[in-house]
Amino acid sequence: MKNYEVNIKKILEVLLRSSQFVTLESLSNDVGISRRSVQNYIDKIMDWIWENALTQTHIEKKRGYGVRLNTTPAERNQIKRLLDFKHLNIHSGDAKRRLDILKLLMFSEDEITIQLLSSQFYVSRATILSDLDWTGQWLSQYKLKLYKTQHRGIGIIGDEVAHRNAIAGFFDTYELGVLSDFDTQEPLGRFDEKSIQNLIEIYPRDTVLKVAKIIEDAEREFEFILLDDFFMALLTHMVISILRISDGNSVSKEFLPPEEKFPPLETKTAEFIAMRVRKVLGISLSQAEQAYICIHLVGYNAFTGEQDSGFLFPQKIEHLAVSLIELVDSKLSTYYSHDKMLFLGLCLHLKTAVYRLKITTYTPNTHRVALPNSLPNIHDALKEAPALYEQICQVVPDEGELLSIACYFMLSHHRYSNPIRALLVSNLGIISRIDLLNEIENAFPNIKIVDSCSVQQFSDWPNRRFSLIISTEQLENCTRPCIFLPPTTKGSRYLSTIEDFLNQMLPDLLQ
Repeated sequence: MKNYEVNIKKILEVLLRSSQFVTLESLSNDVGISRRSVQNYIDKIMDWIWENALTQTHIEKKRGYGVRLNTTPAERNQIKRLLDFKHLNIHSGDAKRRLDILKLLMFSEDEITIQLLSSQFYVSRATILSDLDWTGQWLSQYKLKLYKTQHRGIGIIGDEVAHRNAIAGFFDTYELGVLSDFDTQEPLGRFDEKSIQNLIEIYPRDTVLKVAKIIEDAEREFEFILLDDFFMALLTHMVISILRISDGNSVSKEFLPPEEKFPPLETKTAEFIAMRVRKVLGISLSQAEQAYICIHLVGYNAFTGEQDSGFLFPQKIEHLAVSLIELVDSKLSTYYSHDKMLFLGLCLHLKTAVYRLKITTYTPNTHRVALPNSLPNIHDALKEAPALYEQICQVVPDEGELLSIACYFMLSHHRYSNPIRALLVSNLGIISRIDLLNEIENAFPNIKIVDSCSVQQFSDWPNRRFSLIISTEQLENCTRPCIFLPPTTKGSRYLSTIEDFLNQMLPDLLQ
């Protein structure tokens, strides 16, 4: 085993033994290398984790704490088995070869033999078998499996929806090539050539352009605009579907929304798209295929203005949002339950995400997001969230979905880390006033009482230091939002009055 492989193995063995964060200094001493070398090896280990399709494993870095290996029991055992190999197979060419093998298997109409792969990539049979182990692990994310038949070769088995999800995930995650002569091609409307290069490397460019035009026609017809990421996701889905249907692979599964009925605007849009596909491309989309498109539109929240007026949410969605907040609060001893903006954000997200999770096992573009190391360990706190999704809404979230949820908590954390500056106005005695001040700040972490004065002093108090007034007396000529706590109000009713006010005014106060 090469020297750098020995060091990587030692670091992995230390991380496997510990369930807590391990400092770089400790790793440096254990392995006998510099801290800088440890950092470089950590990056190589992250590449190795990816190359071995350990989809439930990642290295967590936290400033001031060090690094920690987060994984599942099954993948922990797999890592131990991999470390027993003579070589760790950390080579720059491995990743590209494995992607090329995956590409061949996913887009070939025939089985492929190990001998063919060995000859094409100039590597041994043993290397190809190792690559196929990686391919099988990657496909398992989408509930697909490799099968091997004697005298014929290797193929992929699984239902049609799983195949389409895997192809979309493949396009979303990896860059397949670099195109040239951009300027000689027909314009692509709102996107440049690079945005769709993955699609047009595999599928006919003319088909991709026609499908993009159909989606744009639907936007104009029904007066909605998809965000660019969602437009590309729908374009990818439709191109994959149309070409799969052309090859005789149709979706027969009936998809039902959480309320057992699709919204009318999405239904009409899906019907319009199906009509245009039949007219332009000569492909007929079944009711199941139209339902598939409809769920994508609902999942991308295409008709935001129509659906979200009044912030009315299904009971299951509100229940799931509250349960997620309570889960994080219980794990991290935080106060996210006081943030109504977090609750609304989660409800808006979940209302559409539940649709998407009915049909797909990946979330577009979340591989680009990383939570800042300075934040509480929100992602870890959400490890029990899949059980809540399944119990309440009968769907199972993927890692991308959990990362999206973690981002909503990240925004809430930013709101709380920049508290509302308040002035407490009261004629209570100083001891009672300090008791009230402490009670308010303990109950509402997003409020910082920066000063206090009596009613008589209030008119002369500089207002540039605060954006909110909390007063136990009626005040005149207030230039800031004011919460009035009547003298007859005591204890928990004080807090209820403040909470009701913040629920209505928090967005304005945070501007």
